[in-house]
Amino acid sequence: MKKFTFLILFMTLALFASAGQVQAKWWIFGKSSDEVTLNYMHINKTSYEDMNGKAVFFKDSLPKSNEMTINGKASVKKAKIGAVMVSLDNKETWDKAKLNDNGTFEYKFYADTSKTYDFYLKAIDTTGKTNDIEKTYVQITFSSQDVSALVRETLDKLFRAYQTENLTSFMSLVSENFVPGTDILDSAVRRDFLLFDYIKIEYFINNISQVSDGKVFVSFQYNRSVISTKTGQTFTDKGMTELVLKNEDGQLKLFSMKHPLMFGLSDASEIATGVINQNSDEDTLVVGSDGTVKVVPFNESLNDDGGDSAEIKTITLNFQHLDSFHSTYDFENEEYDSAGYMVLNVGSGLHLNPATAPIQQLPAGTSLSSTPIPSGGYAVDPGGMIGVTLGEVWAIDFGARGKVLLEFKSFVGVGVIIDYKYKK
Repeated sequence: MKKFTFLILFMTLALFASAGQVQAKWWIFGKSSDEVTLNYMHINKTSYEDMNGKAVFFKDSLPKSNEMTINGKASVKKAKIGAVMVSLDNKETWDKAKLNDNGTFEYKFYADTSKTYDFYLKAIDTTGKTNDIEKTYVQITFSSQDVSALVRETLDKLFRAYQTENLTSFMSLVSENFVPGTDILDSAVRRDFLLFDYIKIEYFINNISQVSDGKVFVSFQYNRSVISTKTGQTFTDKGMTELVLKNEDGQLKLFSMKHPLMFGLSDASEIATGVINQNSDEDTLVVGSDGTVKVVPFNESLNDDGGDSAEIKTITLNFQHLDSFHSTYDFENEEYDSAGYMVLNVGSGLHLNPATAPIQQLPAGTSLSSTPIPSGGYAVDPGGMIGVTLGEVWAIDFGARGKVLLEFKSFVGVGVIIDYKYKK
């Protein structure tokens, strides 16, 4: 099988122009140190990555016991996660979470809703290394505001408009800043209406939370049934998902959605901004690339239509040569290769070459851990290099060789760290 490769064009770097470095004409393209990482983490079913360090939970949406559940998964490449510790008081005390052999963990506590909790999480591997604890900080507070009624009113309107195939009413409830774009959602919902007949969705809200920028995260269970207009067959599914609402002039509007999607299934990989971690035994309604309506196991839907379960990995480029040089990286086998396609230029800054392979930039703030590798939207531009900066996220399509999602993380020493995930 032909290897999937990633070719980097290396240009002269004046930074290393001293005579003493002439013999170091080689770029080392290797993996970063073996770090303890969090694959995902949720607080009452809301992703901590969406919280930006602060989350407000509404009292009327909490369980009667005010129980808070923190769950997630930690991993490390060369060792094993030995313990997960939780602090609710700014690291003054730590309590042990329940940990499974595969790195998944869970911690529960009963909240005093009059208090503020300064939350941190520490995952420790069997060699003593930990994750970056500071990055897990979330200030947890509670609000008496009656937002539940407003959320339910908004969801009722959205589901009613969708189920009656009233596109005008539906889009009036969508934020003009909808991620990834109102035009994409409008087109996908129109196609849904062509493919589905007799849409019926029942929902039950699990949790409502608000993050520091005012967005409201709504996690809910659903039961759904549709009839295929093509075959007349009825399809049903159930599960859990999340959508984000945003307050615009006193009205909550749809801002983004995660997989499993409730709306716009016809273009799920473009619309879903992440994947909800749930029971893999559940079946999920999806629309195939050929427009076929089907119900498939949740894990299969991730690989095919609704997102991806690709592992996030890290590579480091070290600037250690003087002259132009070509090298390649085989993402599939995680090794050097001798031939491939030039994609990234590292010289006077970082550049992508859209003339070699179709690329696209994802919105600012995109998280690799909660974002599917896009199945479409790539473009080829023969016009030349495109400059990229740290923090940007780009996707590259190599056709039959697969796709890669890249995030340019930071410069370290004489190199640049890149996080990526690859799907064949």
